[in-house]
Amino acid sequence: LDIGAGVCCIYASLGVRLHPNWAFVTTEIAPDTVALARRNLQRNSLEHAITLVHNEDAEKVIAGAVPDSLFPFDFCMCNPPFFSGDEGDVPMRRPHPAPAPVAESEKQCEGGELAFVQRMIQDSLVLRTKIRVYTSMIGCKANLRPLCATLKAKAVRHVTVSFVQGRTHRWGIAWTFDDSVALDKAQSQPADDAHAAEKA
Repeated sequence: LDIGAGVCCIYASLGVRLHPNWAFVTTEIAPDTVALARRNLQRNSLEHAITLVHNEDAEKVIAGAVPDSLFPFDFCMCNPPFFSGDEGDVPMRRPHPAPAPVAESEKQCEGGELAFVQRMIQDSLVLRTKIRVYTSMIGCKANLRPLCATLKAKAVRHVTVSFVQGRTHRWGIAWTFDDSVALDKAQSQPADDAHAAEKA
């Protein structure tokens, strides 16, 4: 399950190209983006492997946004909107020329990425093992602490990792309710001790 397809459905498309036996469901809320994404799937002959769901309620992330008939999933992934839209927002990544248009819903949402991923966590508390592993990219390291605190308070196993490529630094968070998933085997990319994986 890919939350937030974008125009190119890039993560689902790459997943299917690399693993032809995989199938994805991907969600998107912006109508114009949904239309462009469907066109791109058709052009690349990927409709057989990728199901695009138009989420018409921006308040919903997973529960209520994805039809029950499409569950269960092995994992979900998300590159959440970084910004909250408040004037006090500090950019967490430098803008780059985009090869395709980027909808506002891909860049910002109420509460920014912290609120978005907190909603993912709340949905996961309801869905539990209907998704084996929940994951999200994090653009601001400071957001890891409150997210981990939420998961720890609910006694949910989780791990965080860091990703470093050149001068770009991002983080990932994953959690599960499935006892068969060995989250403790996740390892961060080489980084200093402050950015090493946090496990709980």
